[in-house]
Amino acid sequence: GNWRTTNGKQMLPWDPDYNGLKYLYDYNRTTANHMLTNPSWTRAIVVRDPKERFLSAYLDKVVQNPFFTNKCCCPKHRNCVSPQTTFSEFFDLVQTCENAHWAPQSRRMEAKYFPYLNFVGRMETIAQDAKALLIRIGAWEDFGKSGWGAQGDEAIFQPHHEPIHATRAQDRLRSYYTPELEAKVDHYCYMDYQVPYLGLKRTTLFADNATATS
Repeated sequence: GNWRTTNGKQMLPWDPDYNGLKYLYDYNRTTANHMLTNPSWTRAIVVRDPKERFLSAYLDKVVQNPFFTNKCCCPKHRNCVSPQTTFSEFFDLVQTCENAHWAPQSRRMEAKYFPYLNFVGRMETIAQDAKALLIRIGAWEDFGKSGWGAQGDEAIFQPHHEPIHATRAQDRLRSYYTPELEAKVDHYCYMDYQVPYLGLKRTTLFADNATATS
């Protein structure tokens, strides 16, 4: 399939059954270890503020698309979430249901491989970071510069609105989080802040949580 196309039925470009991309698990352990440690390879990861990322997972995978979470977390009855499921209820559910969309980013690989990362991008600056990465590996002209967007004439991840100001972003988070839930998510994502190679800094939404560390 055309992996540049967002196709609802086949979940392009995300579904490995259709997008034609190869993943690390497609290789044997020896080859994969070589890729993860040899200096000739570019090892990139894109990270996001943990609280923003966790909220995004809730809004996308529960409020907008409960089918995904029901299939993942309760495949037999598929009724553990609905668009009415609260943010706090979602947090409770994922304590026994792990998925890459909401699991802490520090779990994306074994800890021994983090020092070998040589490119760390941020979702908050994904257009610039994707361009930098694709230029670095010689793929910008062929795969990033154009061919994206509704008309196929945009660069990859071309923004269609002004970046949200930091204060507005914090206000948006506070409209969903409570002090109690913020503390729980901070604890859940604790190791994200402890892995220095990810460059994630803990932010505080509520003053009472400012001194909490775990």
